[in-house]
Amino acid sequence: MNNDEFAIVRYEDVPEPNYELPDDIFVARDRQVEDFGNWLNKVARRVAETSVPANPAEPFKPNLSNPLKSPLVLIYGRGGYGKSTLLGKLHEEAKKFQDGFFEVVPLIDSEKVLSDSEQVFLRHPSSPEAASTPQLEELEPGRYYDILHQILWEKMNKKPTDFKEYDEAKKAVATQLKRLDGEIDKLKTDDKYQWIGKYSGTVIKYLLKASPAGGVIPDKVLETVEKTSGVAINFSAAQLHEVRRKLNDKLATELGDYLSPETRLGRGLGRDLFRFARSRPMLLFFDTYELLREGDELLRLVLSVAGERVGLVMAGRDDLYASRNNSGTNLAGYRNITSANYTVAINFLDGDDGSFSPLNLKEYFEELAARRPHIAALSDEAIENVFDLTLGIPLAVRLVAATYLGNPDQRLFLPEENPDGWQQREELERLVIEEVVQRFLVHAQVSPDDKLRLYALALLRRPIEAQEEDLREATLNPVGVKLKLPGEGEQFYRLQRRYSFVFQKGVPVLHREVRDFLRRWLP
Repeated sequence: MNNDEFAIVRYEDVPEPNYELPDDIFVARDRQVEDFGNWLNKVARRVAETSVPANPAEPFKPNLSNPLKSPLVLIYGRGGYGKSTLLGKLHEEAKKFQDGFFEVVPLIDSEKVLSDSEQVFLRHPSSPEAASTPQLEELEPGRYYDILHQILWEKMNKKPTDFKEYDEAKKAVATQLKRLDGEIDKLKTDDKYQWIGKYSGTVIKYLLKASPAGGVIPDKVLETVEKTSGVAINFSAAQLHEVRRKLNDKLATELGDYLSPETRLGRGLGRDLFRFARSRPMLLFFDTYELLREGDELLRLVLSVAGERVGLVMAGRDDLYASRNNSGTNLAGYRNITSANYTVAINFLDGDDGSFSPLNLKEYFEELAARRPHIAALSDEAIENVFDLTLGIPLAVRLVAATYLGNPDQRLFLPEENPDGWQQREELERLVIEEVVQRFLVHAQVSPDDKLRLYALALLRRPIEAQEEDLREATLNPVGVKLKLPGEGEQFYRLQRRYSFVFQKGVPVLHREVRDFLRRWLP
């Protein structure tokens, strides 16, 4: 069976409840709100005790010895666990703090402010589309910074030209790149370098940037060039080094300044934020940050310049706190590049931190009954059954609550008392399962192969580390997809990297909730 013929379609005909829930019922997050309040106090105290620097710092790549000064809050975990709800609550808390101590920029929901084409661009190169079509460029810094610039000036109620430093940096980079292209074209007319004539300027620039000066050209770089350009590289590392030397002489500066415009662009945007925050410290809130994560290293350059008066609060699926693989390179987590005193990590990935307990559910439905007098609070037995259905996942709880508002008969959750209500219960269960699975796998929607592999992993009966041979050889029924992992398990570990939010941390096993819902959802 090929993947084009295989499609799992479940329960799309089950209508979603159209009853609006009160959006200010907030349970099981008191500790996180308290931690955020403490963080605000620490940041405000540091701002009050520290004079504003006369000039911003120069851009740098943060590390343990030279960390970011920016205060930071990270909220991360699987879809449906209330990250956006919590972020919205923290945003409101920040606006109220000390009668407007901070300039709190309106919340930035990446999914809403980015166009479809921008989302595809920003998923590169970890997206399925990019994986099937190798690119010569990494995430192109100019376009990333243009997107970030537009988001910021629109949300900050400014004009594009208010970002003067960034505007100047863009013009300077455009001039640099034009000059570099001109010098490469001149080399092609030089008899000594005529061998580069059959290669485009893009190929030459990529090789110069991706290969160490004076060293060999990495095999992976050669392979990427040949796949994308269709032209084999028939020159040596020594010849490439000679091109590098010649361009350095012609440009009268380091070639790296031309090949890596991100430093200049990040510096410009960072200096603008530094200037805006001089009179009043600023907080930026990003939701659905996973859509921007491929450019996270570029954002760090901006923050390194913006300094300690520009704070960042981010919610997304990926664990940015820990070190990770980003676009094929290892990127240090924020735990290693920020001060622990001014960083808060709210982890909804590990254990049951993101799920509601039965006690939380009881509190939620009691509060709901207080707001909507036509319904009664659920009995303890009904609460236990709701917990069994939802596993305490906030999205699932809200779906159940919305259904209960429209059908305020708690016998819906008590099958022993209402054996004839099986059809309604089945529809509710199907709705919950469908919505939760779709939210878990929202980023696998564009890749049917990845979805099938994740379904297959959910069906495994023993831990995957004990079953690598099964994954290589066996056809997993009833899905009927053979998980053949190339040579060193590359395909599986790519899955684990791309969809880290559905795997248990550090081990190649799906999270319990993900596995359980996928098993319910599959035939």
